[in-house]
Amino acid sequence: KTVFDRMWPAPSFQLVRSSPASDVYKRQAEFKALQSQVNPHFLYNALNTISCVCRENPDRARELILTLSAYYRQTLENDQYMLNLHTELYHVSSYLELEQARFEEKLQVSMDVEDDLNCLVPSFILQPLVENAVRYGADAKGMRTVSIQARTIDDLVEISVSDKGPGIPKDMVIQLYSGEGRGGVGLKNVHRRLKSIYGEDNGLKIETSAAGSRVWFRVPRSAEQDAENR
Repeated sequence: KTVFDRMWPAPSFQLVRSSPASDVYKRQAEFKALQSQVNPHFLYNALNTISCVCRENPDRARELILTLSAYYRQTLENDQYMLNLHTELYHVSSYLELEQARFEEKLQVSMDVEDDLNCLVPSFILQPLVENAVRYGADAKGMRTVSIQARTIDDLVEISVSDKGPGIPKDMVIQLYSGEGRGGVGLKNVHRRLKSIYGEDNGLKIETSAAGSRVWFRVPRSAEQDAENR
């Protein structure tokens, strides 16, 4: 396994603070941008999958319609800057349920979250990472294996998304960290948001090789308290 030629320094966390007025405008703009990024192709594929399921299993199709409705309600109506990790994972689970209906046995998902793990994360921070793994993480046989993990490391929580695809191209990783180029918009947005909240050294980290990729970030376990004091 090849880590992308880089040793990550021990993170030092301090929530970035600014004036209350600028925070409000920044958050409003950020949420509008996030909501506008809801992938129309995902909606098209979900509806197409549901239409196919309708013919064979109407009850299952009804469940998927309710899941799709809940997913978009959460996406379009949420106005919270930070969410509990479990709320964020619930939103991701709705997305994955729809994708599993589409790919069936070709998509395998595992979620490993430590018991009683509680922290806050930026809203919609996991969705682009999981979507990227589903979209580009297929192996040579077309299998998509996505693993989501959250674990404590000292006073931090490390959250990661892994796949067993062909790996993220090196030039895309370079563009991500340089802020240049037009590829990998979802990953760039996650990287930018993490740095704006937790500091320049605490953006998205990427490990990639021909055997798959792992993207991860860390947040303070005390994030819930920190967010309340913002």
